[in-house]
Amino acid sequence: MCEIMPMEDKFDDYVEALAEALNTSKEKVLELVEEKKRELGYLVNDDVAVRLVAKEAGIELSTKKRGFKLQICDLKPGMVNVNVGGIIKDVEGVSQVGNELKMRLKICDETGEAYVILTVKNLEEAEIYKPGKYLYITSGLVKEGPHDSVEVKIGKSGKISVKDVLEEARCLLKGVIVRSFDPIEYEKGKVASALLRCDDGKLARLLVWGFDAKLEVGDVVEIYDVDVRTKKVSANVLEVHVNDLRALKVVAHEKVQPLIKKVRLCELKGDEKDIAVEGVVEEVFRGNVYSKVILRDGEVSLPIIFWKKSPDLLDKLGRGHKVLIDGCKVKHSRNGLELHVMRWSKVRVL
Repeated sequence: MCEIMPMEDKFDDYVEALAEALNTSKEKVLELVEEKKRELGYLVNDDVAVRLVAKEAGIELSTKKRGFKLQICDLKPGMVNVNVGGIIKDVEGVSQVGNELKMRLKICDETGEAYVILTVKNLEEAEIYKPGKYLYITSGLVKEGPHDSVEVKIGKSGKISVKDVLEEARCLLKGVIVRSFDPIEYEKGKVASALLRCDDGKLARLLVWGFDAKLEVGDVVEIYDVDVRTKKVSANVLEVHVNDLRALKVVAHEKVQPLIKKVRLCELKGDEKDIAVEGVVEEVFRGNVYSKVILRDGEVSLPIIFWKKSPDLLDKLGRGHKVLIDGCKVKHSRNGLELHVMRWSKVRVL
């Protein structure tokens, strides 16, 4: 069932919205309303009758006003008079139609992606719609596009505006970094990660894609809805995926307590899963599958295992370096205890 956004909560606006949804005249809608009232023995008024006509046509008349802004995830084919905005992510295509150019743009907000179909007079006007700009549509029509995509077209009374993205960005959440991790490689570059303690006291995992972002413990950050996705992975864990560095602002720095415990090598029992250790590098052995660093802390030396995906971490280490490894786990091997550097471990030369 699709939803219509009328201009005001009045009968005339319902009629106008329903006429546009059914692609017919307001006079025809009024005839249908009168017919419905007659069918029910005139026991219902105009407002009830127009809603019944809409319901039978698979359309839900909303009581939300025209100025209401939808998120992209709310868009459904068949909607009319919708207001929606998002970051222009890509220009999918430009084609000549008569004397005009038709453009297909991909826009996104923190809830999803949609396509916008619009007509421009020439290439000079098309230059306005650049990736990274914020596009806002009023009185749009929502259609089903290729491959089950959602397309928004400009209605007869619709308008479109383009602004700098930060003019429209709103702050999604604010918090302090309580734990940060070294960036790791993926097919398109690097992804940096950190744990954020939000203002409500809950923890969120922050992932910054495609950038070697420097996220330090104690940084107070604000996250804006500039190409950001939020995903609730469990009842207590929220993931925030940032694809544009403009979404991330460091506004202050404060001292915070470490989130994980630093343990001396002599205190290890063999069941620790997420700890920090500190020591001096005695030897570095490189291998194809994994590499090994011998770390000394006082009178105790233990091997630290770095797997193949950690070459950048090893480049920082040499004999005699004092290092802190934040995030490793302890395992029993046939030669005794050894520590394993995990995917998101952070290694610092002190």
